[in-house]
Amino acid sequence: MKKLVDLKSICIDTNIFIYFLDPQSPFNSAASALLGAFADQNIALSTSTVTITELLSTKASDKELASLQESFLSIPNLRIFDISQEIALLAARFRRESNIRIIDSLQLATAIVAKAEAFLTNDQKLKNFKEVKIVALADLKL
Repeated sequence: MKKLVDLKSICIDTNIFIYFLDPQSPFNSAASALLGAFADQNIALSTSTVTITELLSTKASDKELASLQESFLSIPNLRIFDISQEIALLAARFRRESNIRIIDSLQLATAIVAKAEAFLTNDQKLKNFKEVKIVALADLKL
């Protein structure tokens, strides 16, 4: 975790937020520890509006979804990037060149536009992406 908290900006994949917001997740403790450390170190966090779609597309009551949305939007130092033309064009290139899923391409393009020093995910399929440093939660020693 030391290397991550030394960074100034990190883009975060949806799966990390899912772990953080789901107390039943086996990765909840790790995600919570990281987001807490990032807040303590005042690290700039970013993600795509795609994250909102992914988080809130679960089957849950309106009350549960409102609570989930409120919890997500209150994460300290988090900037949510709209899908701009620049992000869309980058994502299209990543999809063409790497055969990465469109959702992942949008997240990775967001990381580039946000000038993130790393992209935190738990998606092992993204480990070989070279345009931004990929950090897999499962590989961290917390």
